Amino acid sequence: MEIKTTKKSQILVENYFKMLSNMDREKTNAYEKSDILNEFYKDPDIVRIVNRMVESVFSTTSTAVDQWENIKIPELDGLTPIEYYDTLNSMESLVELVSFFMKNNNSVPLPSNLKERIKKTDASSVSFLHNALADIKPVAGDDLSKQQKAILTIVDILLLPEFIDDLICLIEKLDFESHKKIIRGVTLTLTDIGEPALDKLVQVVEDTRSYPDESKRALYVISLAKIASERKSERIYRLLKDYFRKCEIKYKVSASGLLALYGDRRSVTMIREYVDRNKEHISKEEYKEFRRNIVSLGGIPGDLDYSYIDKTDLESKMKE
Repeated sequence: MEIKTTKKSQILVENYFKMLSNMDREKTNAYEKSDILNEFYKDPDIVRIVNRMVESVFSTTSTAVDQWENIKIPELDGLTPIEYYDTLNSMESLVELVSFFMKNNNSVPLPSNLKERIKKTDASSVSFLHNALADIKPVAGDDLSKQQKAILTIVDILLLPEFIDDLICLIEKLDFESHKKIIRGVTLTLTDIGEPALDKLVQVVEDTRSYPDESKRALYVISLAKIASERKSERIYRLLKDYFRKCEIKYKVSASGLLALYGDRRSVTMIREYVDRNKEHISKEEYKEFRRNIVSLGGIPGDLDYSYIDKTDLESKMKE
């Protein structure tokens, strides 16, 4: 998909970054830290947390971004950023504008009124995004273009159930090792869509029981557990239980965490039995995580503690 470059959109974003650079030190430090951390961790969970932290800094200090959005910019024919957003009458032009916010291919927090403009979408825009998502082609070792990242950013803002199938199709097209950051980001979007994605995720997790790529399946299960904690069923519990029993050893701790997140107390016995059978292979740090999950489910570690915690630690735990 080719999008014609608009000079005015480039000017607006350049003006935005100039405004950021002139902000007080607290905001500038937060912005710079987000860029460094995003680059260092390359993990969508951390990237999203850091960007939200930056957004919080913006909103709780001097409302500089809101003020900027209401300042007339001569190069935009005297329009304010908010007024300029309203001149963008197609999803193509919004994708183009958002793509310019991808600093060094890392997104920065978008201005709040731009997000609100994006949410005023129509049927033709949804159709455009359907096609755009379908056009994202996996290339081993290659990152997505800024335009493609902008598309995913907009879909993440809209969080429409209409995109559930498109997002799962995209995950299935991508190789995990080559595109793990993208896949994690897309599964986070599915999680944020919430309950409307639940039935589809149940189907996908059931269909991928013999999946060759367990890393990808693990992300589906994580998304399922997070959403299903508010809508429990025997079917979902069986899937999470089955995942814990059959997943690779390296996923056992996180799988027990998903059972704890889901919140069915029947999981306690299963987790305790696994830990008891594998005492020789579970490290003290891993046990601490298993123990935390057992306790959060209302269980009692009991004699398991004696295998992993020295006397000083045990006395401390007993006082909790």
